[in-house]
Parts: sequence; structure tokens; C-alpha cells
Amino acid sequence: MRHLFPALTVLIVLASSVQAGTTVGTIRGQILDAQTQKPLLGIHIHLEGTDRSVVSDENGSYVFLNVSPGVHTLTVPRSTEDVWQKTDIKVLAGFTTTFNFSLQEKDPNPAPSNLPILVGIGLFLIVWPIVRIIYRNHRPQQSNASFSQWSQEY
Repeated sequence: MRHLFPALTVLIVLASSVQAGTTVGTIRGQILDAQTQKPLLGIHIHLEGTDRSVVSDENGSYVFLNVSPGVHTLTVPRSTEDVWQKTDIKVLAGFTTTFNFSLQEKDPNPAPSNLPILVGIGLFLIVWPIVRIIYRNHRPQQSNASFSQWSQEY
């Protein structure tokens, strides 16, 4: 026991000096399917502000080594229009930041939106009373004169 304390002290000092000399950190994590919680293979993850990307392995794991300290953003392009983004990932020199996330599969056949139909109905309900008022105010005045009276005058 007497020799254990000095050995632990030396080990702690060496570990802290090695860690203090490190100027980069690591981001690692796992990507899971949001519904099944199974790992997702082949998901591309991009470290914004750099030209670095990695692909998740069969366990859904990914690792970015040698990341500069600071606050970073990870992006996962799901399609040409849809990009999943996680901001405020803090990286400290000599430490590993773990960030696991779940992705929900985008439905390849989404249900059609009823929005165009609702907009059309709404416009009809707004415009129709206005059309009726305009027509009522601008229609030709009906005369009480009969056709025979009109033809005799001209």
C-alpha cells in the first residue's frame, strides 16, 4: 500500500501532462433508428466548417478524431432538400465528446397535403360574397316598360 500511493501520483501527473499537451479533441457517437432503436449503417455525418465527413459503421458508430476545440455543428443530409443538424457540440482539448442521436426515416410516399384544397375553399368563401355584392350593385337596372312601349318610342 505504501508503494501504491506514489505510483498513483506519478500516473495522475503523467496523464494530466499528456492531456494538457493535447490540442485537439474527439467527437464520437452512435446513430440509431428513432422507431426501432437499431443502429443505422452508412449514414454520412459532416463536421460543419471543415471538409471532413465520416460514415457510420455496422454498429451505427462514428468518430471524428483531431477536432479543434470549440463549439461545432454536425449535419446529416437526409435528402437534397432535408438536412438534419445538431449545433452546440462542445469539444475540449484532450477530451472525447459523445453525441448519440436518432434519425427518423423520411416517408418515401408522404400522404398528399390537403392544404391546396383548403386554400381554394377559403378563397372561394372570401371572394364569392364580394362577387355577389359587386354583381348586385352593377347589374343593369330593369325597366318596367314593356317591349311594345319601347318599340313605339323608337
